Amino acid sequence: MKKKPQKFLIINPFGIGDVLFSTPLIRNIKNSYPLSKIFYLCNRRAEPIIRNNPLVDKTFIYERDEFEEIKQKSKFKWLKKFFGFLAEIKKERIDIVFDLSLNSQFGFFSWASGIKKRLGFDYKKRGRLLTHKIPMEGFKDKHVIKYYLSLLKFISIPASSLSMELFINQEDRLRAQTFLREKGVNPKEKYICVSPGGGESFGSQAYRKIWPLDNFSELCRLIEQRLKVKILIILGPKEVGLGEAFKESDKIKVISGLSIMQTAAVIEKGFLFISSDNGLLRIANALDRNIITVFGPVDEKVYSPFPYDSKKHKVVTKDIPCRPCYKKFRLPDCPYGVKCLNGISAEEVFAQVSSSQDPD
Repeated sequence: MKKKPQKFLIINPFGIGDVLFSTPLIRNIKNSYPLSKIFYLCNRRAEPIIRNNPLVDKTFIYERDEFEEIKQKSKFKWLKKFFGFLAEIKKERIDIVFDLSLNSQFGFFSWASGIKKRLGFDYKKRGRLLTHKIPMEGFKDKHVIKYYLSLLKFISIPASSLSMELFINQEDRLRAQTFLREKGVNPKEKYICVSPGGGESFGSQAYRKIWPLDNFSELCRLIEQRLKVKILIILGPKEVGLGEAFKESDKIKVISGLSIMQTAAVIEKGFLFISSDNGLLRIANALDRNIITVFGPVDEKVYSPFPYDSKKHKVVTKDIPCRPCYKKFRLPDCPYGVKCLNGISAEEVFAQVSSSQDPD
């Protein structure tokens, strides 16, 4: 007996990595309800990650800052935009929402949009408008993806698919190839992608989860001297200044100015991706790249490449008693000079690079 078509909404207002963490949820819903329609609510920065996903029928973009800016100028215009936003969701007559926001505001959006079945996490009692909820204090001891998939139990869907997915269109691939050629890189050449930034998820504290820039620079120097491979330093729009730490040469190129999906197309063709804990790491993971990542205060059991494959994924950490200290979405002050990151040498990471050499 075929299951009745359903309409689902997934709410995830967080960054690129979190949105990618939810793609196995999308896949499992579609596997069980092939005739369903799936909608996705996210922020503007993460929307390109979902835009090309053939399993998603429509995205809703919510930017709190944009709403607040309108509110400051005119409460009437704010009310008009707010109720228009809710009406846009309500007209789709959605049956079930997976609310991954941990925020009662989005629970209100779902309730006000007439969604009867509202699934999510009850964090700090913010899940009062959810009809089905899992109590939680933070992500602990298991990967975020497993947390997201745990919500499937409320509608009796098996979590058979665990891998993240990212879909890149041909236009972005061609633009990336053109950009690389302009930088003197043949897209067919063997290259390593290095992402020294930390993304935007920690705000002003982002430096606390980034392996030191000098170490990244030293690592690139070791690769340049010892291996026959090009190195592409991948920088986000707010990380352009980091490029000054790397001396460009025939083998080292700084890559910036591309869109997130064009950047993904560059990462897709690299045989190895090296980074700290950031959003581009999740893109490399979704594209099934070989990965070396350095983790400091953040728990690798919760945020590492997933599903973990010891042949493809190498996580470098410093074994000290106080790590991981990022718990319950809080990063405490560090009296040890972030030794968990600063104590990892370029040689230690290079040893992992050497063992990850592409046999081709």
